[in-house]
Amino acid sequence: MRALLVVRAALAEHEGHTDRAVADLEAALALLEDPASLDAVDHHIELARLLAPDHPLLASDHAAAAIAASPSPDLVHELLAILPGLAILP
Repeated sequence: MRALLVVRAALAEHEGHTDRAVADLEAALALLEDPASLDAVDHHIELARLLAPDHPLLASDHAAAAIAASPSPDLVHELLAILPGLAILP
């Protein structure tokens, strides 16, 4: 089910439906058993990217969650720093 939500989120984003993509990714994140898994990190990064233009505070929260959950926080921070709208993260 989670994989289907992730695919549906990608399709929604491709079609310009960012709100639907965010909702699907949030649902996929909620289905994870381990909030510190690499899948969780990926979902938080995608949510941060999608939310950055219109909801920078929520994007910042997801970016921080991705960094906190990652076994390689410096790498995630560097990745987030090159994404549009997220370069302002500390």
